[in-house]
Amino acid sequence: MSTTKLGGYLVIIAAIGLFISQLFDGFVSAQASGLIEIWANAGFTFAMFAFCYYFLQNDKDNGLLYLIPILALMGWTANSVGIGMRLPQETTNIESVNALTSMAGAVGFSAGGAGFLSNALLGYYILGKPKFNSNIIYKIVTALCVIGSLGFVALGILIPLATEGREVAEAVGKAGDNILPFNPALMAIIWIPGLISTLIWTIWTGLIFVKK
Repeated sequence: MSTTKLGGYLVIIAAIGLFISQLFDGFVSAQASGLIEIWANAGFTFAMFAFCYYFLQNDKDNGLLYLIPILALMGWTANSVGIGMRLPQETTNIESVNALTSMAGAVGFSAGGAGFLSNALLGYYILGKPKFNSNIIYKIVTALCVIGSLGFVALGILIPLATEGREVAEAVGKAGDNILPFNPALMAIIWIPGLISTLIWTIWTGLIFVKK
């Protein structure tokens, strides 16, 4: 199997895994959701290397294609480490769960946005390559994914800077909510459309590369 095809298959599986982990977060154990997301992050990372390798065959002097895999590796690795630190959250006592959760969040947010930034930059690159796929609907979905990914990056920067603390944990293994100067529900305006556009674009792009 070629690198391109493998990247296509893995990014499809990764997108579905990420969507499932986010959709059922709170309905299944944090360990199960976290493990799915960690493996999904690995799939995204490899796919970015594979896709950029494909484009480099005909565009060797494009620095963006060298930057994207580095951002993907940095971002998805930071996100995975942060998730891994949260895995024992449900078995942590009430005195330490807030500290564990805050440290995990700090690690994940520190560079996690770079993973979504790599998605945005790859989408931007593809938009500049009309021969890659001339389908107008695909172009619209790609543009929406770029916007959604940049929204994720903005959230990753905003949340740590805006967080004013954390409420006291009231249950064993359950951390208190972040204290933010705005209604956290407003983040859903960015999160849900961004997640859906990322899922559709990633699967569609993966299918294109599977056929390469």
